[in-house]
Amino acid sequence: NHGAVYKFITKPWDVEALRATVREAFEHHELMQKKEQLALEIQAANAAMADISLDLSRLVAQQNTQIERISRYDPLTGLPNRQLFQERLEQELAHARRDNRMVAVMFVDLDRFQQINDSFGHSLADQLLQSVAEQLRSRVRASDLVGEKLERLAKAAKLSPEEARRRFATSQ
Repeated sequence: NHGAVYKFITKPWDVEALRATVREAFEHHELMQKKEQLALEIQAANAAMADISLDLSRLVAQQNTQIERISRYDPLTGLPNRQLFQERLEQELAHARRDNRMVAVMFVDLDRFQQINDSFGHSLADQLLQSVAEQLRSRVRASDLVGEKLERLAKAAKLSPEEARRRFATSQ
C-alpha cells in the first residue's frame, strides 16, 4: 500500500469535484506504474545494449587480431612475412649494437622448388613449404625467428664480436 496526498479536498464536498479528483488520482497512479515499468524496461534494454556493446568490442578485438595476423604472417606456413621479419631483424640489430654482440641470419633456399611446383602442382608444393616451415620451427629456440621466406634470425648469445668470429671460424 502506497499512500500519498494527491490533492487536498475541503468540506463541503462537491461530488463531481470529488469524482474528478479520485479519477485524476487513479490516472496519476496508473501513469506512475507505467513510468516504473518503462524505467525497468529501459534498464533491461540498457543492460542488453551493454552486453551487445561488449560482444561487439570483443568481436572487433578478434577481427583486429586476425587482421594483424593476416597482415604480418604468411597464411600458408604461418611464418612471419618479409615485413615482420625485416622489423624484427632491425630490432635485433639495434639490440646487438647496443649490447656489442653479433646476430646470425641464415637464408634457406629450396633448390628446384619451381620444378616441384610445375611438375607436381601447387598442392604438393604447398605441402612441401608447410613441412619445411614446420621442420625449421621445430628446430629453433622460442626466441628465434623463422620467416616467410624460410629465413632464420637466431639471436646470438651475448658474445663479443671477436668471440663470435672465433667460434664461427672453429666450427667450419
